[in-house]
Amino acid sequence: RLQAKFLLSENTDLTLSADASKDDQNSAAVGLFDDAPDRVISEDFPSFEKRDLWGLQATLEHNFGDYLFTSITAYRDAEHNALSDVDRTAFPGTLGSATSDYSQFSQEFRLVSPSENRFNWVIGAHYFKSDHEMSGSGILVSPAFGLPAGYEEKSTADLEIETIGVFADANFDLTDSTTVTAGIRY
Repeated sequence: RLQAKFLLSENTDLTLSADASKDDQNSAAVGLFDDAPDRVISEDFPSFEKRDLWGLQATLEHNFGDYLFTSITAYRDAEHNALSDVDRTAFPGTLGSATSDYSQFSQEFRLVSPSENRFNWVIGAHYFKSDHEMSGSGILVSPAFGLPAGYEEKSTADLEIETIGVFADANFDLTDSTTVTAGIRY
């Protein structure tokens, strides 16, 4: 994970962040039921699981006198691949695979009034978009249930989400110890 902050002017800061994670392992069922000796688990095929994740973010803050403007821009990406012995028995039955590819982008703009005023507020807008593609399959390695060896069940999904929102939040101090708050998001 990396982060750097830059003072662009007397009133403007820019913070850049990046993070990444990679996981590459051979998975096994050993140890799942260590406390139950009468349960036997077997893997007939080598299994693996791989994950790659990374993200970037930029936060820009600018003071307009007593008011603070903030822009937050972010992008994330994740990939996942796995192969495993699905039935976990000594019978060479089912081999399963799964893949997933995910990405998202978001942007937020926010304007904040001075918090020391008796009446203060936050207004803003937010945009979010993501795309998630998934696929999986199960393959019979040996004939079973009347189905031939090599029989394959496949599933796929492609999920796209896009949202746009605006929001506002206001506080009014009735006394030093009592504040009325109202907010809205659309």
